[in-house]
Amino acid sequence: MFLIGEYEEKELTVLSEFAIADGTFHLYGQEEKKFQKRYLRILKMRGTSFEQGEHLFEITPAGIKVYPRIKPAGEELQYEVKAEKKGFGIRDLDEMLNGGLPEGTITIISGGTDTGKTTLALKFLLEGAEIGEKGLLLSFEEPLA
Repeated sequence: MFLIGEYEEKELTVLSEFAIADGTFHLYGQEEKKFQKRYLRILKMRGTSFEQGEHLFEITPAGIKVYPRIKPAGEELQYEVKAEKKGFGIRDLDEMLNGGLPEGTITIISGGTDTGKTTLALKFLLEGAEIGEKGLLLSFEEPLA
């Protein structure tokens, strides 16, 4: 299940819906003179390790392309995760998540308008649908005032 909403970053640590989520993605953008830079941060992902920090991504006619941060040299901590993983079908993002999201978990995707939250969730659901799996998307809108 995906919960999608527009939250400010400070809200991600205080609202109750984030306590029940097994994963939290924060999508946000920054306007440049010629184009918008879009960033993806994985804030929480229970049961697995993930690549922390800001990762650039873009939405193209061919889909979502993620540009992971370069990993620093050194050994990474190894965790044994037995749950089956479900990928997005986005090679670099699935690689960042060590194969995808653990099956049976809840993930929140958060970010401002036009950062790609719904597109990312729909891509994940499409990957599952193509192999006969069921999926659910919940999207929330809040008024400005």
